Amino acid sequence: RATGLQPGRQILTVTAHVFHRYHGILIGFLKQTRNAFERKTALVLRKIILNKLKKLKE
Repeated sequence: RATGLQPGRQILTVTAHVFHRYHGILIGFLKQTRNAFERKTALVLRKIILNKLKKLKE
């Protein structure tokens, strides 16, 4: 284990994994649904997740 890493780093990594998993689920959901409202909701959630991932990588 490298020294000098903040404890929060581990949490960020776990969070990123969770976001990646849910992003995959959302994509699958988008492919299945034909309901316009559901599609819009999934797209909004996807945008939020992608924004969070970008922040985590910075």
